[in-house]
Amino acid sequence: MVSEHFAHAISDPFSVSPMASSSSNFSATLIASNLNQLVSAKLDGSNYLIWLSQMFPILKNNDLMGFVDRSEPCPSQFLLNNQEKLTTNLNPKYDLWHKKDQLVLRWINATLSNNVAPSVFCITSSRPTWTALEKKFASKTQSRISHLTCKIQALTQDSCSCSAYLDEAKEIVARLSAAGKIVNDDDLITYVTHGLNPSYLPFMISLSLATRDHPLSFDDFQTELQSKEFLLETQYESVSP
Repeated sequence: MVSEHFAHAISDPFSVSPMASSSSNFSATLIASNLNQLVSAKLDGSNYLIWLSQMFPILKNNDLMGFVDRSEPCPSQFLLNNQEKLTTNLNPKYDLWHKKDQLVLRWINATLSNNVAPSVFCITSSRPTWTALEKKFASKTQSRISHLTCKIQALTQDSCSCSAYLDEAKEIVARLSAAGKIVNDDDLITYVTHGLNPSYLPFMISLSLATRDHPLSFDDFQTELQSKEFLLETQYESVSP
């Protein structure tokens, strides 16, 4: 029978206390903080890699990673006798394994968004749940990253103002970040400059020369670009009839 302490841990995945069993030396410290604080981004289908990066440390720090990577398989439900034959005696390791498995399952389910949770609603063990989420989102995540990367590489200013153009680029970068792909400032500046209108060619040349030895942060680049835009607008107004 599940101890009162462990029953509370399973029923409340946010509980904070150690768990133990008289049938095993197993002892682990449960999450020392509210799970929602540790897993700030619930899995919603667009942030699978971010979700993984938050779940791995929680499972590893509590010695529970084996329940999702198959390194801790389920033991036999019954004990073996001296002849290596099954008996009718229950294996205490099986009972403990099952309790830990259900705890991991509760933690996984607690980090799923409302639109994802129904897809694993009927799965009753941690490993099949983990695998189902992996199959559902891993390939989609890579496809999403590829799509967004192509989109930002092909981004052009056209008739947009610099502010609108930069906002569009930053929105794509934010979506890439949510999918687990971080775009550094140098790459983002390269993408943006490649899509600028021809009137900004002198600016791009001077920028390339100025940043050859001293890379520019994207915030500083944004300031320089908007200053150039203001200058071009002023020049245009001064020559307009």
